Amino acid sequence: MNTRTVGFLVGSLPTFMVHGALAHHLASIHYDSSTMLEITGVVAEFQLISPHTAIMVDVADEDGSVVRWIVETTGANGWRRRGWDENTFAPGDGIKVVGWPHRSNIPQMEGREFLRPDGTAPARRTTQDLIEAYPPDPDKRGFAGRWMPQRRGAGGASGSPLPLTPEGLEAWRNYDAERSLVVTCEPMNIPTLFYAGYLFDIFVSDTEVILDHEVYDLTRRVPLDSAPETQYGSGQYGAAAATLEGGELVVESGEFPPSPWGLAAAVLANGNGGDVPSSEQKRLIERYSLSEDGQTLRLEFTVEDPVYLSEPFSDQVEWTRIASDAPIVFDYDCDPAVAGRFTGTGPE
Repeated sequence: MNTRTVGFLVGSLPTFMVHGALAHHLASIHYDSSTMLEITGVVAEFQLISPHTAIMVDVADEDGSVVRWIVETTGANGWRRRGWDENTFAPGDGIKVVGWPHRSNIPQMEGREFLRPDGTAPARRTTQDLIEAYPPDPDKRGFAGRWMPQRRGAGGASGSPLPLTPEGLEAWRNYDAERSLVVTCEPMNIPTLFYAGYLFDIFVSDTEVILDHEVYDLTRRVPLDSAPETQYGSGQYGAAAATLEGGELVVESGEFPPSPWGLAAAVLANGNGGDVPSSEQKRLIERYSLSEDGQTLRLEFTVEDPVYLSEPFSDQVEWTRIASDAPIVFDYDCDPAVAGRFTGTGPE
């Protein structure tokens, strides 16, 4: 792996790496993951926002001129869980950032490591730290509860993980970031939401199952043992109904409206570099099950759409139970003014 340095670096320092559930999207679409770039400078502005937090860093070049770098990283919710707040970085603070340079050769990067001048990192809480800090009630065995993402499936070294028809493959290959709905803050569809590294709450009553996704502040209210009902007002998530079958919670959805990224989003693992649309023939079955100790939630889903998929696609994701009242769920508050910044064309 290549390494480039911009600005003055303070020796060899311990680092904090962004990884796992915190790194929620495939930054390598627009950032060069084969090269590690190091910058040291002074914080000009800190924006703790979603979908991508940003730090503006003024870096002095060898000739003494100052260049303002945009450092993107994951959204506010993940960082807040790990201890960041609006005061983590202040204008005038010294900072070192290690990350991936933008592929367009502009002063912008995906931040992977963050250090203060004394070599300390501003946050160190890992997913395991959070699980230990907010342990669940060991007697909890049902589906209801708060769940922390673990295994998120799909992906691959290259290409789409989906079995695409010629129409689907053409759409995937012709991905245009500036036209993708991700830059407008429109909520992602299912099953794409399952790959996002955000918390997930489930509530169960005698008449409905509520699936509450932290990402995009999205709530699906699915009738239990009743006729399907349209989800989320606009019907973006189809018409769904749920049943409890032999220890499984099964949600079946259909009647989806066509969507430019209804099967996959480029920035998450099922898209792996390209959006994949869906048609009105899309169908989705979600099967939720619990580990023997009731502490792991597994979702096996199958999606079909004969217009864009040559055969049904199945995958599995997992969550770990944490305390139902763990105070680490935050409003997503996606900011459309900066959502497209990762393309290299957004605002400073």
